This record gives sequence, structure tokens and C-alpha cells, in this order.
Amino acid sequence: MSDAVQGLYQALTGSHTSGMVNLHMEKVGEAFGAAQSAFSTVDLSDVSSWPLWFTVSYCCLIYVGLEILSHIVHLLFGYADDIPVRGKHLDEFDSTDHLFVNINKVLTMVFVYHTIWVTYNTPTIKWAQEDITLGNTLGALVGFYAFYDFFYMWFHRILHIRGIYRYIHKHHHKQKAPSRGNLDAINVNPFEFVVGEYLHLLTIYVIPCHIYAVAFFILAGGILASLNHTRHNIVIPGIYDVKAHDIHHRIPESNYGQYTMFWDKLHGSWIPYQANISVNFDTTAKTK
Repeated sequence: MSDAVQGLYQALTGSHTSGMVNLHMEKVGEAFGAAQSAFSTVDLSDVSSWPLWFTVSYCCLIYVGLEILSHIVHLLFGYADDIPVRGKHLDEFDSTDHLFVNINKVLTMVFVYHTIWVTYNTPTIKWAQEDITLGNTLGALVGFYAFYDFFYMWFHRILHIRGIYRYIHKHHHKQKAPSRGNLDAINVNPFEFVVGEYLHLLTIYVIPCHIYAVAFFILAGGILASLNHTRHNIVIPGIYDVKAHDIHHRIPESNYGQYTMFWDKLHGSWIPYQANISVNFDTTAKTK
């Protein structure tokens, strides 16, 4: 009888429920403490400190991020008008396409780690909130894009030299009407991919900046490079235009810049968009 009375008392007072809640909270606290202890041994800038579980989780996170990037540009910018298809679309990837895409996904995992390492170990990259200035954020971003695209434009030009083109960059130009976003963007020779990615690290190393500017530059870079390989007609007046890169895929010896056509305009390689501009399906006479 006493047990029945005790049960009724617990039901009325909630003491039994409270005890269960406390027990669950203790278990959650223990789990959180264990996780905090496990993470305390991990130094993001030192891969040798990474346990296997963290390395696997990191690689999975980057892979999922690339998959999200493949879709997010279409979700975010699908409202825009489509750029007319004037070149031959690469409908199916062959084995080399898949090989290069997968290699470059793995290289992205390495690149992200090296980005973390550079931001941790470069004194001119500031992290503190009190160190934020107009110069190391907006000013740095202007410097980033000017510096990056100057060297990228010349590297891209070199890839179009007759004796080099067929061995590296010709693969990317199988696609004359990009549409897949990130998949078309990273469907390049791994050598070309590494140079293009690590030029970002040289940029943030050379130009004094804040970590917020670095984060924007790297993330925006992935989005803009993916957008360049879609049919979405996105324009930032005077700065960025997807159609400029679409022209490059139709007339390869033009519009070499990645983010802006500023340097192409100065060096005479800019061709403004024309809907009915002619297309040479042999990848142009000069780069055949």
C-alpha cells in the first residue's frame, strides 16, 4: 500500500519526472564534457594533432559542402533569366571528367586545410574584433580581387599558348555551354585546379586583411566560380558578369579573368557579350 501511496505522491508532485530529467541532463553534460575534451586535443592548423575520427569528419564535411555548392547556386540564382546556349553543351561526363572532378574534390580538402593554416600563421591576417578596419575588410577585398585576377588572367593566358593548351586546359573547353555550376567549374586538369586555388592563398598572404575578409573572399570565390559555369544571367554592374565567362567558353582566347574583366579590358582580351557571336567548335584556330 505504501508503494502505491509513494507512486501517487510522485505523480502529484512530479518528483519522479524531475529525477528523470536531472538524470538525462547529467548524461548530456557528461557527453558534452567528453566531446569538449576530445576537441581540446585538436589544433585545426596542425593536421598531425587530428585523430582519425576528426579527419574523417572533416573530409565528409568538405565533401558535403561541395555537394551543397553544386545546388545552392541554382537555388539562389535560379530566378535570373537564362543565358542563351550558343555553344555545344557537354551532355555526359566521360571517365576522365569524373576522374578530374573527384581528384579536385580531394584537393579541395587539402586546400581548405592549408587555408586554415595560412590564416592561423600569417601575422598580417587579424582575428580580433577590435582590429577590424575599413582598410583590412572592404579595402582588402578590393585588393584581393585586383591581385588575384591579375595573376589568374596571365596564368589563364599561358594555358592557351598553342604548345601548352592541349596538355592542360583543352579538357576544360570540351564544355562550350557550362550549366552544371560547380561540377563544370572543377572539371579541369588537377594542375590547373591547384594553381587557381592556391593563388587565393598567395593573395591573402600578401595583402594585409582581417579574417572576415578572408572568409568572404574564399566563400564568395566558390560561389562566383560556380556561377560562371551556369546559364544564370547574374550581373554586378561594372564588376562581375556571368556572360563574360560564357563568352570565354565560346571564344576561348578572350575574357581570361575569373571574377572581373578589369585586367582583360586593359590588356585587350575583353570581348563584350553578344547573343549571336560566332562560335568556333574547334576551340579557335589559335588554340587548336
